[in-house]
Amino acid sequence: MPHRVYAHACCPDAPYRQPGKPNCPHCGTPGTPDGWGLSVVEMWCQFERAWQLGAMGPHVGLARELLGPFWRTCGECGTSGYVGDEPRRTCPDCGGRGGVWEGDEDEIRAAHRAVLDAYPNAGRLGSIVIQKHGYDR
Repeated sequence: MPHRVYAHACCPDAPYRQPGKPNCPHCGTPGTPDGWGLSVVEMWCQFERAWQLGAMGPHVGLARELLGPFWRTCGECGTSGYVGDEPRRTCPDCGGRGGVWEGDEDEIRAAHRAVLDAYPNAGRLGSIVIQKHGYDR
């Protein structure tokens, strides 16, 4: 589950963001809520949902090289996919994906296709991108 992240600007190492710790681990001063954070597994799932590719494997470098220029981090949620105080809500700007695709749709599809051509097992089974664009793996 997404967890609250707190900003701490009280110590010499500050400012920094600390997941799940409302009080500074150095001096105990209360921090201020500063958005939401995800666990590593949640980040993998978010990547797979947004990029329609597996989160781990030899294809990830090529995917970031070819598709990265089209991916914009969400300015509203700052990549977590969640906004608001308690209760948190799915970010309306990115739909919980932590970013949005920007650019020519044909170029994005071609880049995704190039990753799948180079690494046929990289796509998620049942991928929306694969179904929408008729890629036959």
